[in-house]
Amino acid sequence: MKKPLSKPNIGDKIQLLVNRKTEKGILLESYDSSVVLIKLDNGYNIAFKKSEITELKVLEKRKEKTLPEKEKSMTTGQKPLIDFYITGGTISSKLDPATGAAKWLIDSQQLFDIYPDIFKTVDVKIIRPFMKASENMSFNDWATLAKKIKKSLNDPQVKGVVVTHGWENLISR
Repeated sequence: MKKPLSKPNIGDKIQLLVNRKTEKGILLESYDSSVVLIKLDNGYNIAFKKSEITELKVLEKRKEKTLPEKEKSMTTGQKPLIDFYITGGTISSKLDPATGAAKWLIDSQQLFDIYPDIFKTVDVKIIRPFMKASENMSFNDWATLAKKIKKSLNDPQVKGVVVTHGWENLISR
């Protein structure tokens, strides 16, 4: 008789006993209620039928990210101001360890945490006109972006513009 499975949360590090073999990984969200999906240490995801799991242990609970007491400032008024357009693509995302998927950066603090050197030499104003994967970009998106960049370049306070997007769009088309 199988032991009842413990109740881990998405992002917890777990250990499974499946067909007398031990597997460890980070629990991922599964869209199939009959399987347990985990991310292995090698980066691959693997699914196991719940009916074949004889034991499930939580090895480590997911650590919730806490926000700093004082938010880091992106602008000081002392350095040149750059309008920084985040539009999607790989460079505008980060790995979500809870799901194993890439997720869009949601705020300027996340950009600061990933690319802190940018903020050492310039003040940065983050602009997110849209967030799209490279393969979903259209001519209308590029036209929208061009109009917004023109506005930035006509602003006397703005000394430069940076536009980030995944490289796949430039290479594949």
